[in-house]
Amino acid sequence: MCREHVLQLQPIDWEAHRVSIVIVSFEEERNVRRYRDQTGLQWPLISDPNRELYRMFGMEKAKLRQIINWRSLRGYLGLVFGLRRAVKMPTNHDYLQLGGDVLVDPRGVIQLMHHSHSPEDRPKLTDIMQLLAITQKEQT
Repeated sequence: MCREHVLQLQPIDWEAHRVSIVIVSFEEERNVRRYRDQTGLQWPLISDPNRELYRMFGMEKAKLRQIINWRSLRGYLGLVFGLRRAVKMPTNHDYLQLGGDVLVDPRGVIQLMHHSHSPEDRPKLTDIMQLLAITQKEQT
């Protein structure tokens, strides 16, 4: 479900907000390249199959009860049957690895650290944009 989250971020002019985006994936490098080719994504993608960055930011693996619930099941069924998956590609299929969002300001200060508690748990785009507006106002 992380891939869908990344695609939601794509239409926004992040440069206008003075934001650089870097995407970290636990996929192997060949799958990361394939994803970039299929989506036309221009942001840097880092392949982290050993999950060093995941551990550094405290992003853990889920317990089964975190992924076996109606919201996650509905999301995965949509992906399996192609109802939501915009980009299909081979994957390492680690459904237990949780991700998150980290926003670091130009000074290197973490402004947002969102650890996902389930596969579909992502911060709302409106919350991210509101935080950016507050951070940029503080910096001016």
